[in-house]
Amino acid sequence: MVHKDKCQLEPTKRFTYLGFDCDTEEFTARLEKDKAFSLAALLCLWEKKSVKAKQVRTKDFASLIGKINAVRFIRQDASLLMVVLHCLFQKNVRTTGWSWMMMMNASVLKEKRERKRILNLNKPRQLQPLFFPQATQTTDASELAMVATLRINNRILDWHEKFHKYAHNKSSNFREQFFMLLALRNFSQIIKTNLFSQLSLRSEKSSVVFNINRWRTAKTLRPILRRMWTWKEKMGIHLRAHHIPVQKNSRADSLSRLISAGDYSITEEAFRRILSLTKVRPTVDAFAPQHNHIEKRLCIIGSRISEDG
Repeated sequence: MVHKDKCQLEPTKRFTYLGFDCDTEEFTARLEKDKAFSLAALLCLWEKKSVKAKQVRTKDFASLIGKINAVRFIRQDASLLMVVLHCLFQKNVRTTGWSWMMMMNASVLKEKRERKRILNLNKPRQLQPLFFPQATQTTDASELAMVATLRINNRILDWHEKFHKYAHNKSSNFREQFFMLLALRNFSQIIKTNLFSQLSLRSEKSSVVFNINRWRTAKTLRPILRRMWTWKEKMGIHLRAHHIPVQKNSRADSLSRLISAGDYSITEEAFRRILSLTKVRPTVDAFAPQHNHIEKRLCIIGSRISEDG
């Protein structure tokens, strides 16, 4: 048996599938008009209900999340908007259970207004965008400094930034993603001048690469990724992140360990000359990290055969 309303009996390049209007000629997809209208009306009803009562059933809130989850396929940044909703829902389920009421705060109402705005726009999404990067940005962030390199054809532009107070006592993923955003803002004028439309981002952190490509992240990293999406939409540029091994990121990795743009380690020739003058023979390099030690024996945190301590 064939259902006439659910099947397309004649060949066509435009069809509706699971509530999405697909176009195989332009490789785009968007929400069906009736579905987008019903979801926008549902969000409007929930907004009025939550403003009036401030309390809703946990089961009804879970049903709302499931219904508006389809917007993720059309708008990648919708995953960022769902983070607050999921966190609030899981918190109430763990504390009170499914059969109790939950409180609606101001942040949830803001997320619903943003979701309604996305539904009203309902712009088509490019399903298979061809990606040919016109420039490549590589970043590396340490606890002391951050360096970003922008490769344009055969030219390499470096940007140094010292420790930022906003990244104090943060995780390495937070520092990497935050400094990547700062580097994009710093290179904005160059990107505008050269009319770049596609930019490749390279990072040693695989989790940061996943966050940018999927536009999904934890609640702590959500504000930074949200600002990066806003910058991307404002510049009209397509971003794609790639993971780079530590061994191939030698330039940015070495520069990021600089406190300033000068030499950060004594040369081996000067070191040997000092030893000959002072007649001192060291046994272990106790204060140098693994990247700039001169003596074969050193003391660092970790366990490796070639290291002591």
